[in-house]
Amino acid sequence: MHEFSLEDPIEEMDEADLRSTLDEFMQKHEENVEDYSAVVAERDEFSESVEDLEEQVSEYSETADQLKAKFAEIVAEESSLFDADEVAERFSLDELISKADSLGAFSLVPETEEEPTEEEAEEDGPTFADKPDRAPTAESKSAFRKQAESDLKAVLGDF
Repeated sequence: MHEFSLEDPIEEMDEADLRSTLDEFMQKHEENVEDYSAVVAERDEFSESVEDLEEQVSEYSETADQLKAKFAEIVAEESSLFDADEVAERFSLDELISKADSLGAFSLVPETEEEPTEEEAEEDGPTFADKPDRAPTAESKSAFRKQAESDLKAVLGDF
């Protein structure tokens, strides 16, 4: 924006000085109007971008809430200590993914039911070696968990 100031008092100017001053004022006013129009157009573009970004953020937050509810439901099914709502309130999305993974709720290998062989049929039940490890270490992440975390980070950023 251009500012306009008079150096000489108006009373001391002759007609030619007044005309040149008016012309100069009108030129600066036109430049100000053009600058203002450009600023308004830029503001409108930014407001549209902000609205789009706000819409995307709301979609991602809904997605995060839906994922949290789904993982809470899975953890609640596998662990009968709490119902899904309590699990969702107590744990973050990352913790729910970890718990669902450690409970073995997900597997990248599809389950196929095979008929037991005669030797397996004769056994009374599972042996100690057949039971899953109940206390997995934090360093060992399954392929599913790594994939789920990378997908979530790609969609939600750091959650």
